[in-house]
Amino acid sequence: MIITDSFVYLNFPKTGSSFVRKVLRELHRKQAPVPFWQFWKSQRAMEEFEAPNLRIAAGPRRGAPTPHGCRWQIPEAASGLPVVSGVRDPFERAWSAYRYADWKKPEALLAPESEIREAFPNFPELGFPEFLAYQNAFPPRRLQVGDRDCGSMTTAFVYFFLDEPPEDQEHLSFDTVDEVRDSINGVDYLPCEELNGALTEFLSRFGYSGEELDHVLHRDPVNVAGKKEIDPEREEVRAQVTESEWLFYELFPRYQ
Repeated sequence: MIITDSFVYLNFPKTGSSFVRKVLRELHRKQAPVPFWQFWKSQRAMEEFEAPNLRIAAGPRRGAPTPHGCRWQIPEAASGLPVVSGVRDPFERAWSAYRYADWKKPEALLAPESEIREAFPNFPELGFPEFLAYQNAFPPRRLQVGDRDCGSMTTAFVYFFLDEPPEDQEHLSFDTVDEVRDSINGVDYLPCEELNGALTEFLSRFGYSGEELDHVLHRDPVNVAGKKEIDPEREEVRAQVTESEWLFYELFPRYQ
């Protein structure tokens, strides 16, 4: 996460976080690097804060320092600051994660490789539908709302943005959608597909100059994958994702 003297930015993966981090570094590049609790009114401070990785349920990455700290891991000294992060259609997030292929690395496996290969003999050479099936076959935690299960992408999202740490790390349970909505409120969610404009509007509230805001508005994207032939299996599973990630689409109707 990035902590400034004015707000906290949470790096939720695959929602444009590389772009936002790059932009914030550029806006703060003239400032001396000082801890966020030592800033003065005449100096804009920024700290890239790493928290223990608790999004991963097990394996070598569990507990290791990560820039992708959850909302409830914000340090107490910054707990009163506004919070901002990115949001993205789960289908597009899943497609981006699939192509990025971090999930193939030994340290990122969701279960012992022998167990994975029993279910997916060709692992890690999986097509997009198989990748989605793999994600849902070995979820690090489960989310249930009433008597309905939620997909892995929405489960990861809700877990990341909870306002308090969950009592049960393996099973999140809510009675209603409104209860879920209340637990992740209090965050400015910037749509990934409109990130330049949304980030510019957000930063305009905190005294950034017109020149700085113009830089953000027209900044080129970062970490954009090169053009590839569209996977013919991609669209075949859109309805499947829409159904499994039903909760996300109720929380964010703009993506319906």
